[in-house]
Amino acid sequence: MGVPDFEKTRRLAESLLGPRGQILGSRVLYRESHPRDVIIFNASVGVFGLGVVWAGDLNVSQSAASLRSLAAHTKNEVWVHTEARAANVADAARSTGAVARFSSAGAVSTDPHYGRLSGGHITSTRSLS
Repeated sequence: MGVPDFEKTRRLAESLLGPRGQILGSRVLYRESHPRDVIIFNASVGVFGLGVVWAGDLNVSQSAASLRSLAAHTKNEVWVHTEARAANVADAARSTGAVARFSSAGAVSTDPHYGRLSGGHITSTRSLS
């Protein structure tokens, strides 16, 4: 696995996931209107060997195909962390404790605290109550 160019990868992530930023409107209403989705506010998306290439509010369930594509294009593992977790772990340990991981071969794994794979989709294991 070669290490891809950071700026090229950052641009690719932005083209696949959209511009960095926040979900517009109320976060509570957004989560309530997508109760089965894994949503991470202030998510960090990284590529093994490069670190964080995209940050912002992310609906992991709806962005799974884009995250798989990013992993395939870079030929490296892509991970999604909470902002706090990403800031406090070394690159070699990024996949440990990730909300979700996407391998370059197409495999997906999730932290059971956040979500699970169900019928090829990532669904939330968190309760809104």
